[in-house]
Amino acid sequence: MKSKNTSTNKKGIRITALFIMIAFLITVYTPVPSGAASLKEEVVYVRLNNDGSVDQVYVVNSFELGENNTIIDYGNYAYVQNLTDNSEIRLEKGKVTVDAQGNQLYYEGFLMNPQLPWDISIKYILDGKETSSDDIAGKSGSLIIQIETDANPLGNKDFFDSYALQISLTLDSSICKNISAPGGTVATAGRNKQVSYVVLPGKASNIKLSADVKNFEMPAVTIGGVRLNMDFSIENYDLSEIEELTDAVAELDDGVEELLDGIFDMKKGVSDLHSGTKELRDGVGEFKDGVGELSEGIGELKDGVAELKDGTIEMADGAIELADGTIELVDGVRELDEGVGEFADGVDELYDGIKELLLGTSKLYGGMGEIIDGSAELKSGAKSLASGAAAAASGGGQLAEGFDEYFKGIIALVNSQLAGSEIPGLPLTRENYSEVLENALYGQAIALARDAISKQVYGAARQLILSAEGIPPEVYESFSPEQKAIIHQAVEERILTIRDRLEAQVEELLEQQMPTIKEEVESSPGAKQLSDLLNMLKGYDQLLAGLNQYISGVDEISSGVNNLSAGISKFHDGLLEYREGFSEYFYGMAVFNQESGKLVDGAYELKEGTAELLEGVIELKDGIVEFKDGVIELRDGVIELFDGIVELHDGVIEMYDGAIGLNDGVITLTDGIGELKDGTYELYDGVAELKDGTGEFRRETQSLDTKIIDAIKEEIDKMMGADIPVKSFVSEKNSGISAVQFVMQTQGISIPEKDADIIQPEPEVRLTFWQRLLRLFGF
Repeated sequence: MKSKNTSTNKKGIRITALFIMIAFLITVYTPVPSGAASLKEEVVYVRLNNDGSVDQVYVVNSFELGENNTIIDYGNYAYVQNLTDNSEIRLEKGKVTVDAQGNQLYYEGFLMNPQLPWDISIKYILDGKETSSDDIAGKSGSLIIQIETDANPLGNKDFFDSYALQISLTLDSSICKNISAPGGTVATAGRNKQVSYVVLPGKASNIKLSADVKNFEMPAVTIGGVRLNMDFSIENYDLSEIEELTDAVAELDDGVEELLDGIFDMKKGVSDLHSGTKELRDGVGEFKDGVGELSEGIGELKDGVAELKDGTIEMADGAIELADGTIELVDGVRELDEGVGEFADGVDELYDGIKELLLGTSKLYGGMGEIIDGSAELKSGAKSLASGAAAAASGGGQLAEGFDEYFKGIIALVNSQLAGSEIPGLPLTRENYSEVLENALYGQAIALARDAISKQVYGAARQLILSAEGIPPEVYESFSPEQKAIIHQAVEERILTIRDRLEAQVEELLEQQMPTIKEEVESSPGAKQLSDLLNMLKGYDQLLAGLNQYISGVDEISSGVNNLSAGISKFHDGLLEYREGFSEYFYGMAVFNQESGKLVDGAYELKEGTAELLEGVIELKDGIVEFKDGVIELRDGVIELFDGIVELHDGVIEMYDGAIGLNDGVITLTDGIGELKDGTYELYDGVAELKDGTGEFRRETQSLDTKIIDAIKEEIDKMMGADIPVKSFVSEKNSGISAVQFVMQTQGISIPEKDADIIQPEPEVRLTFWQRLLRLFGF
């Protein structure tokens, strides 16, 4: 059996003749008249608008004469002009008459309402939007030039079928970068890129050229229409390799026989495949049942999270009420503190006014019972307040411990969810979660921004250094690589001396961009979940801190209330003793004076206790407010969790529906494999018939080289338009035409001069043919 390379060569032989033909069609396009000199040639000069539409058409007619003669020609001309000499040329109703002298005659005619054989369209698409040729000059962006040619329904189709078009564009490489011209030939001519295309006779074209442009300008697009003539004979080429095709056919015949053997083995493989798909069908059925159970479990989880959501909402409402209650408690304790202050001042005045007190002892003794009863109620209330403060301190501690465990559970749950991610620094802890998640959110964006800013800062510094040394960019680009290397080394040494300042500038610019960077990162869909997770953990952390402050404040309140209770108890006991000894008061004024001093001290101690109580209650209020904010954030987080569980449940339901579809598909696949099994047996029978056919094909390809040569000759004659005689483009009445050529050119695109002076119109001057021809093409 021959090598793979030999087989590839054989395959190439089949299209060798076609490659030869295409090569000649592309490289040869100048018409070469055959035989002796003919009577008349027509050169059609077409001035196109920049969009490809026709502006003006001139025809130069040339006649080769053996002697002086009277020439009669036809054409729908607006005017004609003798280009050979000053002989009179007459135009009357489309008939041109001239008495020619000598061996050559040239005259020019301006056609009215001409119809070219081709419809030509040129479009300019800038940044995805079509732009008119009038507006494209001076623009910048990503440009596509689209040139379409097709047969003009109103033109002479014989020219379209037998004439080729060569399209040429010239692009300035200083303003046109990244030029892409599929199907075209790009050549360099100085600073310009010459792009050429060939459109074969009878073919429409759709040419697309793309480039990145700046201040766009472009010279005229030139399109030549010529009849292809070339001296080419297929017999001049060695086609002996085609004979090897018969060997390939023999190998094909042998290969079909091997294929027949392979299909025999394939029959057994398809049978095994059919058995395997049955097992797959059973496995997919089990998978479907498992997804159904998963769906039920997610439904139960959703119900549990719904209950958790309701509980957190109630907890948030309670925290709000608790916060409002602590505000009222602060106001009450503040009033208590003011009352105790006034009480202490009153006791002090009482101590100073003992004499006045002695005078009113009889009245005081009468109301002593009420004072003692109020003192007993005050003592009982102080004990209840102390007991409540102690219970609040104990409950706050338990709440903080429970929430601390809950926060640890949240951290553990987040770590389990992030276990498969590539976030550096995992697992999360109470101490590192903020740093790890912020780095995951913003780290890459900050690094990319730093690199971009660094390139801008260092690039600007290098340009400033070059400018300071008197080396503008265009001069630097003209240096040799060795000179550039020396200058580059010197610039980098200067850069090292100011590196610290440049780095500081980079960091300053980066700091200015940080809000924008974070906003862009947080607005991306992929970062929202991670950002929400970070905010949730921060909220839990703040809530726990508030609970700790709440516990501290409650402890201080408990201490102050205990002091208050002790003082009130002493005060009450003193009142009791006071009443018992009041009857002896008149006889023990000195004792009463001493006890009054103690009473003053107790009153001031009571005032200090209420002041401490006020501070503790204020701290309690602040802690409760923070606790309320944390519970509200917890409530919002649980609501989001519930929404996520609902989406998860919906997704699992969709997955279950998909599993049902997959199960149905596998059942269908099993049935299909069964049909494939049957088809394989039929394929075996068909390949056996193919084997009979390849044998016959082997016999029929004995004379393939002769058939290929005949087919190539036929295609070449058809492509050259050998069966289409040369006709006049101007008028069907003209005969003896040896050649017709078309030369078409657009106006070109240039940026208008803004400050150009207004030019006064010059008197009309009749131009010669050559002057008109040069002006027609912009010279």
